[in-house]
Amino acid sequence: MKKIFLLILLFAAAYLIPLGSRPLVIPDEFRYAQIPLEMLDTGNFAAPHMFGYPYFEKPAPGHWLTALNLYLFGRNAFAIRLASATMTGLSALFVALTILAATGRDRRMAALGSMMYLFCGMVFGLGVFCVLDAPMTAFSTGAMFCIFAALQKERPRLSRFLLLALCGVCCGAGFMVKGFPALVVPALGAAGFLLWEKRWKELFLYPWPVLLFAVLTVLPWGIAVHKADGDFWRYFIEVEHIQRFTENTSGQHPEPWYFLLPFFFGGIFPSAFLLAAGAGGGRKVIKEMLKTPLCRFALCAAVLPLILFSCSKGKLPTYILPCFPALAILMAQFTALCLRSSEKAEKAVHILLNVLGGIFAAAGLLAVPAGYLLQFARDTGLDLDPELFERLEIFSPLVLAAGASCIAGGTLLLLTKEKIIRFRLWFFAVLLALPAMVIPFFIDPRLKADKMPADTLYKIRKEFGVSPENVQVATIPSLMHAAAWCFQTPDVISLNAIGEMEYADKRAVKEGRPRLQYSTEDFIRLVQKPRRKNIVYLHWSRRDSIRVPGVRPAQQYTAGEIKAYYYPAKFPAGKGADTGK
Repeated sequence: MKKIFLLILLFAAAYLIPLGSRPLVIPDEFRYAQIPLEMLDTGNFAAPHMFGYPYFEKPAPGHWLTALNLYLFGRNAFAIRLASATMTGLSALFVALTILAATGRDRRMAALGSMMYLFCGMVFGLGVFCVLDAPMTAFSTGAMFCIFAALQKERPRLSRFLLLALCGVCCGAGFMVKGFPALVVPALGAAGFLLWEKRWKELFLYPWPVLLFAVLTVLPWGIAVHKADGDFWRYFIEVEHIQRFTENTSGQHPEPWYFLLPFFFGGIFPSAFLLAAGAGGGRKVIKEMLKTPLCRFALCAAVLPLILFSCSKGKLPTYILPCFPALAILMAQFTALCLRSSEKAEKAVHILLNVLGGIFAAAGLLAVPAGYLLQFARDTGLDLDPELFERLEIFSPLVLAAGASCIAGGTLLLLTKEKIIRFRLWFFAVLLALPAMVIPFFIDPRLKADKMPADTLYKIRKEFGVSPENVQVATIPSLMHAAAWCFQTPDVISLNAIGEMEYADKRAVKEGRPRLQYSTEDFIRLVQKPRRKNIVYLHWSRRDSIRVPGVRPAQQYTAGEIKAYYYPAKFPAGKGADTGK
């Protein structure tokens, strides 16, 4: 119980507490906030839409949990990111259950596996960010646990069938989040494991109940989405799966075959530091591990999907997140067995923790005075350049917070150098959790204004005094989602480019609906119309704006990286602020 309680505390500190403190980031977080928001507004939970147009890159059920959080907690960053964080915690639970299914009652290894999973860099980065990879990984890991538990030789027949059925439900749920990639890890993990164990008969028997229950899980929504929009399945299978795997088009993120390798090996840090335990007889432990079903299954579940994803023409680092639960299992098994088999391994980990504690404490001792110096320079009233003054305002609290958390974590780790190793491993987790909990509260949106524009957009909306019911926002593709969210309207158009909404724009042309993409000429004609909504035109301040002949904006406003122009529905022709630069 103590280990469970400590894991929950660490998870809450690193993942849940800071969720609402950081500004939202474009385009992903605003995209995955806007889609469930439109579900709540329209009541259409079958076919996903964005800006009122079809958006079929991902299935609708992947957005249901975020929609529920928005309904319960309101329109805020905490509600938007909560699904990713909680599903990451669920994945960590399945990691522990998989280890327990293999080892019986080895709770220490199970807790270590969960901890190492939660503090893998890739896992943490996506677990506190609103994307669909964390929910998909949770269902994929649940399927992995169920299929591994079902494959245990001593498993009773009824128990095995129930586990296979539950595996099918998890596979179906994962498919409804992000499609076929959710099936890759459990399928390849189980297939590779059975081939390794030479259990040929089971390779052809066990997929059927899994497939049956996966289809039954997907079927109700699959029928509903087909009725809502008959083109969903064609687009989702053909474009989002077949074309992404086989074509080198720019929209499908083409990358070389080795693109995922640095993320695969680099993403396991800082948890992978504990693999220093291998300094004490690591080769012998690896030989023993390779004889165990847990290692064989986890190795197949980690490596075979990586090979498949590397063969795909289109690649993103997030694709391999479902490999990390299996990697965490391998790392936990290796670390735990090394520490039990050799005093050298324990000594090596002690040395590593001392070094890490010293580095963190030293970094903190340098950062805190630096932060105070930055604050002193800001507060003394020196004749500073305005841009430099703003940077001091942004960085001084951030440096102070990072320094203080590093001092606290590093000192705590150094003060426990006489403790037994299992206690120090928990303090290592605390060392990682402290900065993760503290630093987000001191991130100023001006730190990366072009990636965190919400505060700027809210200022623009307030300055212009527009209401969601009577405003149309014209902007560039990268700002569309944020503009829709901050102005609280789906009535957004894109100027001279369309990006991911190309399919929706083509559909609009076929169906005779207003287009999402406007050329410069289209935009000029729109502004010149005598009857229209209020128009807010947004663009990056470092780029040239569109000039509308004969019409000057009633207001213009520059905030951060964004420049905005306001064309009210009724205005005296030729009057207002000059748009010339």
